[in-house]
Amino acid sequence: ATLAASRRLAGAAAAFGALAPNTTFQARVRAVNSNGVPTAFVSGGSTATAAATPAAAGAAFTAVGVSSVTAAWAAGGNRPGTVFEAQVSSDSFATVNESSATAALSAGFEGLAGAASYAFRVRALGVDGAPSAFLSLGATTTLTPPVGLSLPGDAATAFPAVGLSSVAAAWASGGNGAGALYEAQLSSDSFATVNVSSVTAGLSAVFGTGGEGPALDLNRGYSVRVRASSGAVTTGFNPLGSVFTLADAPASAALAALGTSSATLSWGANGNPASTRYEAQLSTDAFASLNASSLTYGTSAVFTGLAQNTTHHLRVRALNGAASPSAFDSAVTTPTLAAAPIDPALSAVGASSVTASWGANSNPSSTLWTVQLSTDSFVTLNLDLPTPAVSLALGTGGSGPALTPNTTYYLRVAALSRSGIPSASVTATTASTLAEVPSGAALSSVHFTSAALSWSANGNPAGT
Repeated sequence: ATLAASRRLAGAAAAFGALAPNTTFQARVRAVNSNGVPTAFVSGGSTATAAATPAAAGAAFTAVGVSSVTAAWAAGGNRPGTVFEAQVSSDSFATVNESSATAALSAGFEGLAGAASYAFRVRALGVDGAPSAFLSLGATTTLTPPVGLSLPGDAATAFPAVGLSSVAAAWASGGNGAGALYEAQLSSDSFATVNVSSVTAGLSAVFGTGGEGPALDLNRGYSVRVRASSGAVTTGFNPLGSVFTLADAPASAALAALGTSSATLSWGANGNPASTRYEAQLSTDAFASLNASSLTYGTSAVFTGLAQNTTHHLRVRALNGAASPSAFDSAVTTPTLAAAPIDPALSAVGASSVTASWGANSNPSSTLWTVQLSTDSFVTLNLDLPTPAVSLALGTGGSGPALTPNTTYYLRVAALSRSGIPSASVTATTASTLAEVPSGAALSSVHFTSAALSWSANGNPAGT
């Protein structure tokens, strides 16, 4: 819908610069003659630019606590919805203590040791998952912890259930007694704000549909943290990690465009946010294997280089921010169009028969062809026959009725796709059938100096 860049040149390749990072682009090309008249466009497919390294924010650490640090950065030119991977380490990244993937420009790290130094870094993830270089955010030291309850521990599985609009979180007691209460919090912005909070004596909480608070958004990243309390004593938070709600399956997948070697699949987002990636797939064997796959943030995908007049199956699914796939939308099945035949010709011309032949032009052997003969440049048709072969004898000894002797015939041939859509028709050079031998020749009215010879036309037309 929007043109990002255009170039006019006399070569057979073009380079485009100054494109937005981490963005999917579609390419197309057309030829323009010396009078400035262009051809139709042909698709060049799609690709995504690499993600740019994030930039430094004004303040690298917006909050520092006893067991938590919130780190921040700038997008660095990456598009909204770009996923950033932030990491924290207590040994200069010989190992990574914790990693957080988020589409926000900050990440909260909790469960850190008190009075300890930690280094932080962040990188951007591209459309295809390829990362940029890391940006170092520097290092900071957590505050000294008070004496009191133990920090809640980590459960074997932090998020035992994740749905389209809900998340279940779990933790361990950390050695706290039965009288301890636990406050679990959920946030979509690394705890700049808290979306919903749950206080419980148990070791789990459900947020969203079926639990605390309103339904959560589709394919949105949420962070969860928990702390323990008993009376006036409260621990720091233990971060349970970050999780994305599931993306819903795309809706209304349909064929948007079809050519002899290309197909475009489009679909509806079905409530998924603009940051949702979609995986479109193409197969010629009902997905026993894949011929091609396309990842895009858009709601359409173009497949090129396809075999002509061949049945293709297309389907699409959504990926959430953690690359967990939705179900596939209903598959679309379509044959590509057939290409027009080439080099049609008439040969073996007889008095009442002729043989038509043509080139398949890369159409498969299963292609059906339509063969037409006319004596008046196709104002009317004398013959209109289908055939699976690339040659056909017409008239006496072949298909259709006998042709008229000594008559000019015009041939045209078209290919039919598997769905019955004809290609453009190609017309051959005309050919004239041979004249038949006259019959019944006889002499009459014989005189001294004259005689009359008569015969039958034997099917030859008037004017022979």
